[in-house]
Amino acid sequence: MQNEKPAFVTGYGQSDTRALTLSDGRPNPHESAGKPYQTITGQEIAKMVLNPPSVPKERGQWFIPSTYAEHDARTHEVQRARGAFRWLTLDVDENNLDLSEVDAALSEVIGDAARLIYSSRGAVETNRKWRALVPLKSDVPGAEFADVQNAFFDLLEQASEGVLIPDRALSRPAQPVCLPNRGEFYQHAIHKGAGLLELTPDCAIMVQRAGIAADRARAAQEAQEARERRAAQRKATVQGDDVSPVDHFNAGHTVADLLARYGYSQAGSTNDWRSPFQSSGSYATRDCGEFWISLSGSDHAQEIGQATKSGHRFGDAFDLFCHFEHGGDFKGAVRAYALEAGLDRPRHEVPATGQHSAPQNAWEKPMDDMPPLPPLDAYSAPKANSDPAQKKEDEERAKRAAQVASFRAGVFRACDLDGQPVPERAWHVRDLIPSNTVTLFGGDGGTGKSLCALQLAASTALERAWLGFAVRPGKAVYLSAEDDKAELHRRLADIVQAEGVTLADLEALTLRSLAGEDALLATLAKGGTLEATGLLDAIEELLQRDRPDLLVLDTLADYFPGNENDRAQARQFIGMLRGLAIRHECAVVMLAHPSLSGLNSGSGTSGSTGWNNSVRSRLYLSRVVQDGYEPNPDARLLRTMKANYSRTGAEIALTWQNGVFVADAPVTGLDRVAASAKAERVFLKLLREFTDQGRRVNHAGGPTYAPNLFAQHPQGEGCTKKAFKAAMDCLLTDGKIKIATDGPPSKPRSFLTFPDTSNPEQGEK
Repeated sequence: MQNEKPAFVTGYGQSDTRALTLSDGRPNPHESAGKPYQTITGQEIAKMVLNPPSVPKERGQWFIPSTYAEHDARTHEVQRARGAFRWLTLDVDENNLDLSEVDAALSEVIGDAARLIYSSRGAVETNRKWRALVPLKSDVPGAEFADVQNAFFDLLEQASEGVLIPDRALSRPAQPVCLPNRGEFYQHAIHKGAGLLELTPDCAIMVQRAGIAADRARAAQEAQEARERRAAQRKATVQGDDVSPVDHFNAGHTVADLLARYGYSQAGSTNDWRSPFQSSGSYATRDCGEFWISLSGSDHAQEIGQATKSGHRFGDAFDLFCHFEHGGDFKGAVRAYALEAGLDRPRHEVPATGQHSAPQNAWEKPMDDMPPLPPLDAYSAPKANSDPAQKKEDEERAKRAAQVASFRAGVFRACDLDGQPVPERAWHVRDLIPSNTVTLFGGDGGTGKSLCALQLAASTALERAWLGFAVRPGKAVYLSAEDDKAELHRRLADIVQAEGVTLADLEALTLRSLAGEDALLATLAKGGTLEATGLLDAIEELLQRDRPDLLVLDTLADYFPGNENDRAQARQFIGMLRGLAIRHECAVVMLAHPSLSGLNSGSGTSGSTGWNNSVRSRLYLSRVVQDGYEPNPDARLLRTMKANYSRTGAEIALTWQNGVFVADAPVTGLDRVAASAKAERVFLKLLREFTDQGRRVNHAGGPTYAPNLFAQHPQGEGCTKKAFKAAMDCLLTDGKIKIATDGPPSKPRSFLTFPDTSNPEQGEK
């Protein structure tokens, strides 16, 4: 630590204030009122860390890491305007973390920079709590302090995978930080390291801060543009002296009031709020006055307001009212408020910033020839009724109302797409595995589909090719209901060895073994409908946290509760998985075993045709068997059995080597020519030999089928039945062999021979 350190604001106990006026409006009677605060240096704080006092918490010493120490130094607005901050601070009270865990997270974010860590007065062995201080090389202005602190907190949460949860109150400029005060449990660490942290533009904290600021600015600009378009549409559709219920509502309600009403947490007196849906501690929602924006992925999943072009959410006060009190039913919310406020609502009112993002919902867009739709009241249920039969009927009607509202919200006209960029097809593996939907990956037990899929997940995390195909790089989640943790470990060890990396390089791959557990993602309700289980909710939370590009589920039989031969149940289940893929913008790969008929036919299908029809892509991994014989037990064939977005019938030859599958080198160019020439040469040689021996072979099949007999012959030189079939067709086309016939007219027999058996030049040369 440097000897010369700035002096920071300090005091004793929460009631220590020099302000002229107390929070209740009374004049401050203390003799220190209006006088500057005492100060403390970093060197003095370091001594306290080494040898802390032990006093009651209400008399404990605190400091604010700002050099502004006048009588109003405990006022957030004043520190924001005049403060100069030289330290970052951290308060961690949750999850009973070990000191080493806190230090590891700090190292991940600030590297080898200096820091001080100490336990708080209220910490005990079973509930450890920590404070950490990070000295800075230069001042952070008060106006920037909150953003820098929050970027620091974001990175710590990410580094600890959400285990270390900072108290975001310390992002407020005048928030006191408790100094060391020994209690029942006390540990500390002082790390001098490389010295004071320098917040250069390219350091992780400032990059995070700049990224958040850019996202907010872009979201605010896109939100403002969309609001102006909606306002113009409302103005054009509201008739005469009618008042828009949306505008009327927004005029009488502020965004801040609605955020507070619906459980959002405000960051002090700032304009930043934390949504009740957020899993992180960040304040991702910002009140922009007439509207709000949210950078929270959780809010996006809940579909609050509407989406910006960059994938964030925005809305106004009415959007919050619509979401939290009417389940996102915009028309229902408008109708309810218009009735409450005594407004006459135009029939075709266009929402201001409601749920219907471009293209405009077709129910809402006015058309002269559009007949009025029945109101949703026609479907909705009356108020709660104590009669059980009536209550059940009401619930069914309410469910219908939700389905009708959901359907209407998604309707659009093709002409609304005019002028909009055509979205590119998203692929996880081009032509094989599309993103944002479900791929069914079949294969008989023991063929290696689980290993093949695990290699896909690892390739995604390592940003490397899979079986020779480019893969969309990113995070992956692999959930296995068949293999235990030890087996997954062994397979991953083989995979990383083949890739020339270590398991430490697979930090972007998350796994969970469900072997031996109840792995059902749904239960079968009365009437054959599927209802999600808690496990599916847990998977949803995991996807929200990790935001993977790939989810692998192994295997269908463990996750699906119904009858595989029931088409309706199959479609429902795939629909549930597709919902996951769409909401989290990832590819979902479900592994499955083929049915006996699917295995025998080679189609790889399982149960009802509903499985094949419901997915957009289906792959099948099989052994290479010829006439009941498996020439190479390590050989496999991966085939595209269904591909809505690409060509069906593609085949990838694989070989199992040292614990992993490796794609065989394709036969191209001169190699293919040479292989074809070899097959033709050997075919002619064997046909000459069979002819000389008086043994006839034919072209059509049966016991004397030439390609089959030649492939089994000791002098077949390794050529396959398929290669001999292709050679036979070419030789017939070229006239080098011909089909001859003999026997009585009532029972002719065909056989292969040479065009002129007296001329050996027509045979092998």
